[in-house]
Amino acid sequence: MTYRPILPLQVSSPMPSPSEQMLYNSVRIAAVRAGVVTSYGTGFYFNLNVGLGVAPLLITNKHVIEGADALSICVHQALDDGSGPSGTHHNVNIALGEGGIVRHPDPSVDLCAIAVGELVKPGSLGGKNVYAVFLDESLIPDEQLWTDLDALEEVVMVGCPNGLFDDVNGMPIMRRGTTASHPALPYGGRQEFMIDAACFPGSSGSPIYLFNSYAFYNKPRGGIDMGSPRIKLLGVLYAGPTIDQRGRIVLTKDLGVSVQSMMHLGSAIRSTRILELAEEIRKKPSQD
Repeated sequence: MTYRPILPLQVSSPMPSPSEQMLYNSVRIAAVRAGVVTSYGTGFYFNLNVGLGVAPLLITNKHVIEGADALSICVHQALDDGSGPSGTHHNVNIALGEGGIVRHPDPSVDLCAIAVGELVKPGSLGGKNVYAVFLDESLIPDEQLWTDLDALEEVVMVGCPNGLFDDVNGMPIMRRGTTASHPALPYGGRQEFMIDAACFPGSSGSPIYLFNSYAFYNKPRGGIDMGSPRIKLLGVLYAGPTIDQRGRIVLTKDLGVSVQSMMHLGSAIRSTRILELAEEIRKKPSQD
């Protein structure tokens, strides 16, 4: 497996830039049942420290994989020397046995992980290695940073709205927006926040990054910091409010056709809740 630390500023060619690295972290998920694709969603790679080692995972929402017996995703092939992506990608299937699925223990938290140790082990692509960028816990804000965040922050979401992605290059879609609720405050009393961005079915499971390329407002200091990027994993999209034909607002995760209209808002689970999956993994000592 070609592991890459996520999103430190890369200055040497041919390493991808921080935003390019995001494209090698998110994947389109096609949920498959009895050989038929039933829905689309998004997932992203994450290395979770589980105490005795690191578990390579694909993070997504519970509802994305609900009812599926397999997932189909696009993976990139590494150059032979491991220095970067080769430009070749493959569609691979992941069988969903219960032993490989880790669900968040709180039924109200729409978050889960799929073990991908076998997928990313050396030589898994017919003798070639997978190239992927894995996030890790260093990208999750600590309590001090959550407190320091301003009400309006710039965010980037990387996913596959309505199942859309660049199938020629194997790349997801990037969308820019802002926080819509104060990220330092638990929205509705839950460990969640809202974003102002175009969120559509298929975007469920997308990582949401705090992404300041060159400058940002430093609230504790009361001034502008410039010169280096500020990039953190803020959360995971799981739903978005819609307006039905009667004008009622509904929080929906459904992928079916309806007369509801999206409100250009999204509901996200705080990234800190990913860490709560570690205890569930420790209960499964045979996991990859």
